[in-house]
Amino acid sequence: MLSGLTLALLLLGAVADAETVVSGTVAGIEGDGWTASDIRWQILGTENQPGLRLQVSGLTLSARDLALTDIELNCDAIFLGIERQSCAGATIRASINGERFTGSGEFERGPGGVIVAADLALADIAASVRIEFGDDGWKLELPALQAGLVAANRLVPVFPESMSLTSGAISASGKWQWEDGAWQASMDYTVSDLGFDNADGTLAGAALAGQGTLSGRSDGDAARWDPALQLQSGEFLLDPLYISFLDLPALRLTAGIDLNGDQAQVDFQVSDPDALELSGTAAVSMQAASVSIESMRLQVQQLLLDRSWPRYFNAAAEALGWSGLLPGGSIRAALQVQQNSLEQITVNLDGVQLDDMAGRFEIQQLNGVVDYDFDGDSVDSSLDWQTLRYYDLAIGPAETRFFTGGRQFQLLDPLFAPVLDGGIDVRELVLTDLGLETLSLDFAASIRPISLELISRALNWPVLLGTLSGDIPRVQLRDGVAEVGGAIRLRLFDGDVEIDQLRLERVLGVLPTLAADIEIANLDLEQMTGAFSFGLIQGRLDGSIQGLRLLDWEPVAFDAWLATPESGRRKISQKALDNLSSIGGGAAALGQTFLGVFDQFSYRRLGIRCRLLDNICSMAGVAPAARGYYLVQGSGIPRIDVIGYSDRVDWPQLVRRLKAATRSEGPEFD
Repeated sequence: MLSGLTLALLLLGAVADAETVVSGTVAGIEGDGWTASDIRWQILGTENQPGLRLQVSGLTLSARDLALTDIELNCDAIFLGIERQSCAGATIRASINGERFTGSGEFERGPGGVIVAADLALADIAASVRIEFGDDGWKLELPALQAGLVAANRLVPVFPESMSLTSGAISASGKWQWEDGAWQASMDYTVSDLGFDNADGTLAGAALAGQGTLSGRSDGDAARWDPALQLQSGEFLLDPLYISFLDLPALRLTAGIDLNGDQAQVDFQVSDPDALELSGTAAVSMQAASVSIESMRLQVQQLLLDRSWPRYFNAAAEALGWSGLLPGGSIRAALQVQQNSLEQITVNLDGVQLDDMAGRFEIQQLNGVVDYDFDGDSVDSSLDWQTLRYYDLAIGPAETRFFTGGRQFQLLDPLFAPVLDGGIDVRELVLTDLGLETLSLDFAASIRPISLELISRALNWPVLLGTLSGDIPRVQLRDGVAEVGGAIRLRLFDGDVEIDQLRLERVLGVLPTLAADIEIANLDLEQMTGAFSFGLIQGRLDGSIQGLRLLDWEPVAFDAWLATPESGRRKISQKALDNLSSIGGGAAALGQTFLGVFDQFSYRRLGIRCRLLDNICSMAGVAPAARGYYLVQGSGIPRIDVIGYSDRVDWPQLVRRLKAATRSEGPEFD
């Protein structure tokens, strides 16, 4: 104990003379929370001016698991009294975690214990330290600390091994006290030029600067830490989240951490007063090298998009290809996590808007609440908006009420969404097993007449004439297979299109397939061909596409027959004749003289048949010809017939011809 060492020093001091060197050893001494081992000492000099050389192999502060080794203390002058012993003009050397440091100061032993005051230096670390040791504990005061963080982290590792600390400096003052088996600590600090990253570059900081406080205390096996930090400058990356503090008001982070064994309870707050306010609590389990979130509750009290977007989210949006977004409005949210899985989330939207400077989309005045609970205990959700716009295709204003929870989404009321001069009526929309391979869907809707001209102009398509309308009966998705319970009827190009036996497999998977039968009646050819630069064809078109099969959205089989009725005389342009000739691999049966004189001709009927199988299209026309088949049978003077000679055409080649015919001034021959 300390009293035993003191008595030995007093006795040895009493017998010392001018030439005497007195030495001794003590195996070890200890107090509450500290232990010193293998102590060797020498008293040098004269009785009037004795000195001391003290060597300690190890000093351990159990509250921090901090160990000092190879301690050397030299005193130019010591005082050895009954009640007090002191050492003036002291120099000290010691090692912390293998790093050697030096210092100077004073040592005093009195009735209350041992006091050491020193100025220490190690590499780019300088500190003033005062330590008091007693039988009941110890206390460390740090009046001033200036340190490079890289060197400090080598001495007392704070950063995890998975992180690389590259730069930084700290200035701090604080205290740490251990008494009666418990400790308490406090510190004020300022950090500058902090830089760090991890191995894969997903977490990093550069030139970070801020100031904060740190306090803590223990009670038996439990401990409490209360850190606070106000960041003022620098850059931070948590991929894909990137934050630059160059133009950002100080961001304040505060927390309360209760530790008990391998369990921790964390309360935290993030405050950016004019942009973001959030808080939360989390229960964390720490097992060996792994950390798991047992539960967490996070609340976003305020997220003002016009200020928070450029500060926190813009860089992530740009990385995903969504640069130039201008948001507005505010969001409030709450979420619950259990066993590392999201269990519940509620989002409140107030006047949210998002404008894409590239003109791709726009959201105006989106309001409402979305509540989702994995156990299905969600309350009804609702949304309303003024405008949802995709390019120039505007949808809204509209409002909807729905339920989402327990991996289910259900529309609670019919939804009508205005689209241009018409709209979409959704009668039913139900999804179950969201996020699972067993996802299922039930859907039914109808389309109120929408101008095809407005749709095509809004989406920058070739200008289509007529209207789009129709009915979509019940659509069901089960086990990756979508089937329509009835025919889908559409009004298109002033005619009717009916899609029956529609079936889709692996809609969201690899190699999706589609099967359907399609009936076409009374389509206006002038509207249709005018839209695709094919050339003028007057008349009406009937036909069917039976046994249509798509694999990965590419046709692999069908039996298509498209033709005009035989009655009447209708006009067809020279350009359309040329394009039809290229499709059938034939030519117009008329001399080039007439083709050069007339721009339009009359025809009696036209048609084409294609049976696709194994990438070969078996071709036919409206009637057999002496050699080949008629694609167009002319009428009047001059009479034009278009005859196809290829009865088997390579399907990819035919597709190339069709694409060339709808985008160029003339046909393309292979």
